[in-house]
Amino acid sequence: MILLYAILAILIQPILEAVQNAYKPEWNPVVRKLNPVTRLAIASVWFFAVAIPFDDYYVPIWKLITGYVFVAFMIYDTVWNLTSIICGKKISIWYYGDSKWYDRVMTQLAEWGWMMKAILGIVGIIHLWG
Repeated sequence: MILLYAILAILIQPILEAVQNAYKPEWNPVVRKLNPVTRLAIASVWFFAVAIPFDDYYVPIWKLITGYVFVAFMIYDTVWNLTSIICGKKISIWYYGDSKWYDRVMTQLAEWGWMMKAILGIVGIIHLWG
């Protein structure tokens, strides 16, 4: 259940950001400033409302935090790209931008970056699984 709720909490951010980017691109400067706060707020709600009070079994806090971060790293870009494609943008599912530092680094890493995402995502899933 921790993994399911983590994935649902992670999905909120890229879907909302991609829809906003597709329909209200003039809001991008504001959204870029609010994104870290929004991500932290969603992660905090998940952490304190779902992960900590979960009584079925014990998962160490460091596994909850790293698992959440790794799963978010794995699915964020793909969900953002899929949502943008659904909203009508003409981009590839493997698309990275060119304005942010993260996008430029991941573009240079190419396939190795996607492999790193997959490996860290699997580790994150295992951490949240229990």
